[in-house]
Amino acid sequence: MYLPKYLLAVIVLFIASCAPTNQQKTAGLVDLVKPGETVAVTAIYDETSGAVTALGNRWRDEIEAALSRQHIIVKARRDLGFIIDDNDSFGSKVDEQKIWQTAGADLIINGSYRLQPNVASPHALLTLKLLDTKTANVRQTLNLTKKLTPGWAKSAAQVSGNVFQESVEILVDSSNSKKKPPLSARLNRQPACFPTAAAGIVLVQTEPGTHVYLLNLAADQSVTLLHPNSRLPDQKLISGHFEFPPPALSKEIQLVFYPLIDGQMSHESIKVISSYFPIDFSYLPVPENAIYAGVKGGDIKQVLKSLKQAQGWSEQVLDYWVGPECQ
Repeated sequence: MYLPKYLLAVIVLFIASCAPTNQQKTAGLVDLVKPGETVAVTAIYDETSGAVTALGNRWRDEIEAALSRQHIIVKARRDLGFIIDDNDSFGSKVDEQKIWQTAGADLIINGSYRLQPNVASPHALLTLKLLDTKTANVRQTLNLTKKLTPGWAKSAAQVSGNVFQESVEILVDSSNSKKKPPLSARLNRQPACFPTAAAGIVLVQTEPGTHVYLLNLAADQSVTLLHPNSRLPDQKLISGHFEFPPPALSKEIQLVFYPLIDGQMSHESIKVISSYFPIDFSYLPVPENAIYAGVKGGDIKQVLKSLKQAQGWSEQVLDYWVGPECQ
């Protein structure tokens, strides 16, 4: 009577033990490197936003260390962003000679990750591709699951660059005018990881006489307008420095961060736009004393249309995380 149960337990344990570990999968990738071949590892970026983060760099370090332990020559890190951009057409349209000269290696390991923070066991889905620079072929693709350890959110919020040139989150720059205002913007918290209900400040440096717009892109891709608003109308800057909320109105206006779903982590961004001319964003809702998302939020496609019709503007995207991991 107990034999079926015993056999079932044995089968379950056997199947579980046969599943390859991340270390075994990585070792399999290393085994595909032939004697004498050199390897370069690109930045491992967030495939949702394109951000190059400290979290991705941590995994990049692990891969380089695994290669070095096997006495494989790892080339110095270089700017391999174009390879990431052309990855989908690798083997058909890319210039193999250009790749070889830029990478300085026989093989390139290209990586990206997708975070899954709001599950019982928070983890990241890591995709690695082994690219052959001589033949322009993808030699192997690996999918790994990496456990998110304490402090991951701050590492994910520590951004050093972005591999995307055009996307929904990072709209194309003004193409109707060659002259664009200079723009530098940042959030007051670095890394940009905000606990639930924390207040923040957007610091902007641009050209006097320009118009500044702040748009919040929520985790569900809906858009709201932070500035201008009912208290701060659209007008030209007197100086090139803009702070939101303004210190003089700190008791009246606060920029407070909340995740899309209470108790979970959200990855969002603020789009800062500086323009020589007014841009009409009046169709976007202003989140005054309420969270606007989903059907209540604005349409990113309409924002893109407005920007394509405008002239003389610059933009910068400030990524941030918000939720219980940001303590």
